[in-house]
Amino acid sequence: VHAVALVVLLLAAAPVPAGAVAAVTVRLSAESVVRAGEILLEDVATIEGDEPLARRLRQVRLGPAPPPGVTQRLDPEYLRLRLREPGLDPTKVRVVGPDEMRVTRAFQVLTGSAVVDAAAREARERLSALDPRGGPWAVVALGTPPDLRIPTGTVELAVRLQEPTTPVTFFAAMVAARVDGREYRAVPVALRVGRYESVVVAVRGLEPGAELAAADFRLEARSSAAVPRGALVSLAAAARVELTRP
Repeated sequence: VHAVALVVLLLAAAPVPAGAVAAVTVRLSAESVVRAGEILLEDVATIEGDEPLARRLRQVRLGPAPPPGVTQRLDPEYLRLRLREPGLDPTKVRVVGPDEMRVTRAFQVLTGSAVVDAAAREARERLSALDPRGGPWAVVALGTPPDLRIPTGTVELAVRLQEPTTPVTFFAAMVAARVDGREYRAVPVALRVGRYESVVVAVRGLEPGAELAAADFRLEARSSAAVPRGALVSLAAAARVELTRP
């Protein structure tokens, strides 16, 4: 996990005059995990005391959260400014806590295979609409994008397909990852389109010069886009071949 070390000096909002009692105590946490895109004071502290003032302090914005899975530092001077925003009396606020704080953004992993599956599913639906009698279609990604860290929440994948070539042999797709209805990242996916064909594949490793029989092979459905030229299509033909190289 990539992380940036964070050291935050504790700061007092302002000295509380002698004999005065702070209306609210802000207790900063040494380790905090935030889930939203913006850090609020309530995300990194426990705030107790006069409830109307405490309620306002909980909603004080401290700045943008780090990217998902990253730990970063808060700016002490900026925090001091936020506690002195209009309407907040710093003499009524007492800040206590550890000498160091770490704030980390929560995350979940969106796998590259999930992105490819979404794009391929949308492509197959488009192909079925273009040619209802043409299936079954074989849609294969030219590559799998890396896994992606995204914010926590409900994930929806929205696929946008470019107009296909004619005849249809290729799709370019853009898969947008939305979290709680908000788009976070869009990932490109390239898809090769073909039809399923039955081809002969070996059921075990074969050695050059070995005597081969029909039992050494089976038929499998493979995408025509991935079948090499000259591939065998019948078990009878496979039984008559001789393996000269692995």
